[in-house]
Amino acid sequence: MAFVNTTSDAVARVPSLLARFTAAGLPLVGDDLASQFGSSVVHRALLRLVRERGLTLLSSYQVNLGGTEDFRNLVENPNTKGQSKRNALGSDQVQVAPLGYLPHLGSQKIAHLNVEAQGWGGTPVSLDVRLSVHDPSGAAGVNIDLVRLAAVALRSGRGGELAEAAELLKSPPGTAI
Repeated sequence: MAFVNTTSDAVARVPSLLARFTAAGLPLVGDDLASQFGSSVVHRALLRLVRERGLTLLSSYQVNLGGTEDFRNLVENPNTKGQSKRNALGSDQVQVAPLGYLPHLGSQKIAHLNVEAQGWGGTPVSLDVRLSVHDPSGAAGVNIDLVRLAAVALRSGRGGELAEAAELLKSPPGTAI
């Protein structure tokens, strides 16, 4: 059977596991899904816009708050999630603050994003964004897409990494563990 890992724990990024799935002709999809419209997707788009418009990125940060058990678990084990977010953002100049667990938020996720850049002639550019989303709903459709991709690959006998799933993940194979 195929395996789909939507958590930030390294599974598909472990070369020995990926090799075993490939040899067995079984799809291994992961790691860490990127929600339909979550903080990593929005932050990545902003960083890409800075590059495309010729600005110089000086610094950027992201802070995420939520009230689900996922957030509680992530507060207790922040290393894998922090690395996964850095993988998704693709820049060493981005800091990801430890996630905050606030039980009263329930399924709401609140993200604060900041981008500091320099434009033409050294002109400063500062951007602050606050994003509020229902976290489980943002992940639901992506989960379904990942399972469908794995099912199609399994039926066609394709094992190992699925390149077509990479855009739906924060840390696909080949990114840091």
